[in-house]
Amino acid sequence: MKCVVCTGITGSERRQCMYELRDFTKKNNKNFEILDPWEETKKLYPDIREDTILNIDDEVRLDYFEKAYKIVADNLNDLRVGQQDTVVAIPMHPVFYWKSGFKDAIRDNFLDWLSPDLFITVIHNLRELKSNLDRDKYSRFPDITLLEILQWRDREMKDTTRWAVKFKKDHIVLARKEPIETSYGVLFTNNKRIYFSYPMSYVSP
Repeated sequence: MKCVVCTGITGSERRQCMYELRDFTKKNNKNFEILDPWEETKKLYPDIREDTILNIDDEVRLDYFEKAYKIVADNLNDLRVGQQDTVVAIPMHPVFYWKSGFKDAIRDNFLDWLSPDLFITVIHNLRELKSNLDRDKYSRFPDITLLEILQWRDREMKDTTRWAVKFKKDHIVLARKEPIETSYGVLFTNNKRIYFSYPMSYVSP
């Protein structure tokens, strides 16, 4: 069994990408599961919503998430028994962006319970990211700028890389607009991965 941590800022459509991949893998007779800590959090605490969770005290919020991650870890361990061909994706954030600042989304020890095999960050076209955030149904990002989105995306990628280094695993960045066959190939084949180039223009203000 392969455990894949999938990050990507709000608006990157990382969950949608994972659900599309699940549909694609079914057609190819592969086993792909999604264990979502946020869905577990909502089951544990039905009154919590996306537009209220970040107003909660940081330590209290992380305590809520801790219980959810323990459930995910238990479910993951169950899948590890007799499910060698299964890939399990866990969508999560390293950090939240809230009111012009960052908040920790997890405690690092949560990852120890998951023992990931691969890290993926889904990135999206900058202006489509902005459009998605502008259309947020909870209106959480009314004044977010393109520069703030870049800073958030950069922080999310750097923290995911830090996790990958800790676990000595690969960290792969996938563009949301890549064909679904690309993410399928990353997760289900042993094909060599080659980057012909990597644009660095995003680093400049």
